[in-house]
Amino acid sequence: MRESESSGQNPATPRDTLDTGHWTPAPSPRPWPRWLGIGALCLFVFFFALWQSSAKLHTSPFHPDESRWIDRATYLEELRHPLGSFWQDRYLIRGQPPMGSYVIGLALLLQGKDLDTNGPWDFQYGFETAITWNVSHGNMPTFDNLIAARQGNMVLGALTCVMLVLIVGMLVNWAGGLVAGLFMAVHPLHIYLSTLAVSDAMFTTFVAFSVLAAIWLAKKPTWGRSLLLALALGMGAATKLSPLLIAVGWTAYAFVLFLDPWLRSRERIGRAWKLVSRREFGTERQLGWKLLVQSGLVGAFFIVVYPFLWSDPIGRTRIIFDFRKSEMDSQARVWPDAAIHGPIDALRRTWHNLQDRTSSSGRIFTWVGEQLGRTWNGYSVDLPLAIAGLAILVYLAWKNGLASPHMLGMLAIAAQSVVILGALGVDFDRYYEPLVFATATGVGVLFGWVGSLLWNAVRNRSLRHDASVNPATTSAIPQAPPA
Repeated sequence: MRESESSGQNPATPRDTLDTGHWTPAPSPRPWPRWLGIGALCLFVFFFALWQSSAKLHTSPFHPDESRWIDRATYLEELRHPLGSFWQDRYLIRGQPPMGSYVIGLALLLQGKDLDTNGPWDFQYGFETAITWNVSHGNMPTFDNLIAARQGNMVLGALTCVMLVLIVGMLVNWAGGLVAGLFMAVHPLHIYLSTLAVSDAMFTTFVAFSVLAAIWLAKKPTWGRSLLLALALGMGAATKLSPLLIAVGWTAYAFVLFLDPWLRSRERIGRAWKLVSRREFGTERQLGWKLLVQSGLVGAFFIVVYPFLWSDPIGRTRIIFDFRKSEMDSQARVWPDAAIHGPIDALRRTWHNLQDRTSSSGRIFTWVGEQLGRTWNGYSVDLPLAIAGLAILVYLAWKNGLASPHMLGMLAIAAQSVVILGALGVDFDRYYEPLVFATATGVGVLFGWVGSLLWNAVRNRSLRHDASVNPATTSAIPQAPPA
């Protein structure tokens, strides 16, 4: 008798038999055809997303923030001199963490441009409708630099769609992954931000990377995959700060995993706890150790890539957070109509922006109506579908247990969304891009899960019909997984 059976515990559950709410076939002993199929699916979504964005590459209106991001491409060059005077406490240095600037600089170099670009846009002398002063003072990017930086973001936006295929494909099935990737690729806000030389689409790529890395870590808790998760979170933190808080959350969750076996063994609270922790894998402690170190690893990465912090890591990190809050408050004062007053208002604005103003389904309805000679503008079902899909993901996370890929994927998406909604102080389009990613995930989960249920129902009915004609085929009917 195995030790897990003799001790009265459930044996560890293999990762390839996780419950997705329906019967799934056993993995093939020859994985190469499957991997080739997944690769082809990812390539299709990648080039489809590039095709969608390319139509807006030259027509997305110029935003003055593009001037500042392209100006900061020189950060990549200055990284060679981390102790130089360039990294002293100045407005632009503390204004944004540097990863977005490094990536834009790398995009320029890869396309044969240099890092000596334009000056930073000065908003005292006008925004996008009043450009004379900034143009005359060399603060407008050249056409070539602007398009090169935008093309770099287009590639990152397409990679986000590919990561959605992998995320939803591993959580539900590859049909759902395809729907999620295509949903993101056609979303008007995603296309707009992927064709601007700013960091918001880039940040969403890092968010998707961190969700994917968390799922991979749950599937196989190794130190290599733990470092991959820390890299993804670190790159996100060095772009938009909030993943620093997500890393702290993962460290806290490690203690939940450490306590899980002990709580299960308690006579009084064990039965109640098992309603929360539905399944044991036998890897809870391994996964816990890999998550425990996330705060330290991500914090160390954040400091290493940001020379501004080196002289006083804690004090200057506080300066950055205080500065970002003051910037958000300043934006709310300058644009009072865009100011967001509390979490309820943030949810209301999110619904308006991602359901009423921009949506993938609205774009699809309009296109189908045009093909039929009808006017189907104004219809949208994005958020109702996404909410249903995210509710299914929560159910699958609960069903599969605290250490499951479903749980870590769900927590990663939920944590980032909650942090963004909680910090949202002004209603600007660019702040909603990670929430578009969460919406696409929910839509993909819903279509994949429901589609698989319908497919299996039709398949089982067909097999039962064949069995009634030829009893020898009865053994081919798939059985439901054990409870």
